[in-house]
Amino acid sequence: MPPPSGASEQASERDADSPFGGVETPQEEYRNPQAGEKFSKDAANQAAKPELILPSGSVSFTQCAQAAFPVLAKRQRFFSRDRTLVEIAYNKLLKDAQRHDVFQLLEADAFRSRLEADFHLWVWREQNGKNILKPGRCTNDAARVLLKSDEALEYLPAITFISARPVYTLVGGELKILYRGYHDIHGGIFVSHGDPAQPIPIPKLSEAVSLLLDVLKDYDFVTPSDKARALAFFISPALRTGKFLGDADFPIDVAEANESQGGKTYRLKLVCALYGEIPYVIANRKGGVGSLDESISSALVAGVPFILFDNYRGRMDSQILETSLRGIGKVGVRVPHRGEIQVSTTHVNWQLSSNGIEGTRDFVNRSIINRICKRPKGYQFASYREGDILAHIKANQSQYLGAVFAIIKEWITQGCPRTNENRHDFTEWASSVDWIVQNIFALPPLLEGHTEEVLRVSDPALSWLRALAIAVNKDNRLDVDLSTSDIVEICQGTAIDFPNNKIAFSNIDQISMYTGRLLTRLFHDLSATDCLRVDRYKVEHSTVIQPRQDRSGEFSKHFYRFTRRS
Repeated sequence: MPPPSGASEQASERDADSPFGGVETPQEEYRNPQAGEKFSKDAANQAAKPELILPSGSVSFTQCAQAAFPVLAKRQRFFSRDRTLVEIAYNKLLKDAQRHDVFQLLEADAFRSRLEADFHLWVWREQNGKNILKPGRCTNDAARVLLKSDEALEYLPAITFISARPVYTLVGGELKILYRGYHDIHGGIFVSHGDPAQPIPIPKLSEAVSLLLDVLKDYDFVTPSDKARALAFFISPALRTGKFLGDADFPIDVAEANESQGGKTYRLKLVCALYGEIPYVIANRKGGVGSLDESISSALVAGVPFILFDNYRGRMDSQILETSLRGIGKVGVRVPHRGEIQVSTTHVNWQLSSNGIEGTRDFVNRSIINRICKRPKGYQFASYREGDILAHIKANQSQYLGAVFAIIKEWITQGCPRTNENRHDFTEWASSVDWIVQNIFALPPLLEGHTEEVLRVSDPALSWLRALAIAVNKDNRLDVDLSTSDIVEICQGTAIDFPNNKIAFSNIDQISMYTGRLLTRLFHDLSATDCLRVDRYKVEHSTVIQPRQDRSGEFSKHFYRFTRRS
């Protein structure tokens, strides 16, 4: 860098190796103002941190950026993500072994202190008619300009996502495990933990299958295919991060239980624990500051691999979520004081737990629904030396991750085969995972019975019928003919909301009439011998002709019988 105007006599010689960018600084003017003593440039070179002259004098922002960002790039802390500068921030709030890092936008205020941590900072100042270098601090304005420079995007490495644990992928056609550090592959991956000196053990295929099936042994799935779908989501995150299906769309994992505390969120935690991750949790707020889409935007900016909608109630209707699940691999998110930025979505594993989810048809077509039933009181769950299965997976995380790698290795060895499964919008994912669950785990087809669940979730009336069937079971009224009035009584006693609950009813007769019309619509397209099937139940409709009390004629009375499906 050239010396500032008026300093040519004092600093005319140029040295390409000088820490001051080619300026030979007079030793007698090189001071430590805190100590009030002079020292030589050679002594300064012995310091651990390199020197950086901030924009001042004739040193331009471009020259400063050219000197600073190549050094910062080697730190493996600062990155360019979708043309936005980010830093990897350690999450100090997570104290256990599952802790990991997250992305945060690199702001000017923070960048000032980051420069101080990585450099000895100097500025040109005029003193006694001479231009000399003095220790200095980066101003907020200078930090903002440096962060906007072309050099920042040019020198900082690109990155897509952070993985807490090692990633399994193909490198040059060969399966490899990516351990801790930055990896310039698939758009840039940063692995927070995992020492190659302690490699992930990949067991035999039979041991891997047994280990993963054991995780789900205490779950009471509605059907065997629900178990297959649950098992699929222990494999899917590794398929996604390793880009084994390219940039194919992956569905959201919807865990649905028949009762509270049924284990739906717990299953999703098991998946996260296997990958050493803690999900970014989003709650469905009905009040307060911030919308659902704002929370989704914040989660996407954080760059974490798992985003969980926990215990979601009501109807899921989010355009940004639907676009993230199936779009072009990027979505626009709004960031305070930044406007809208484009963020990659190809790394995210979406999860949702609910006791009865409803959603738009587009959302449902992007979902895979796993149904479980709560175990009865007194059921003895498996215990391990570490405690429950979640604690056991955390304590043996590398062993379980190695089991997933073994499954993928077998699938790759077999030539990445697929079935002809085409009943889901995400055909590439469905056909690949369907082959894995059937041929490696000997489980039923992935999407067997899933179509009726898709129709149910997208129809509020069928979702209401499912909640009603569960309530009838808890009230010990299965295999009993229930009138419309009986059904209204059960709904009121268990606080089951009717579809379109904005309707104001003035009396019980209006509620009964509405319930009757609702049930009539549900059975409208069925023959007299057909029944409706929801979850583990089937609902049959019958009509009895009864005389009117005033003997003026007869009328039809409708009954509905809920029974458990065989």
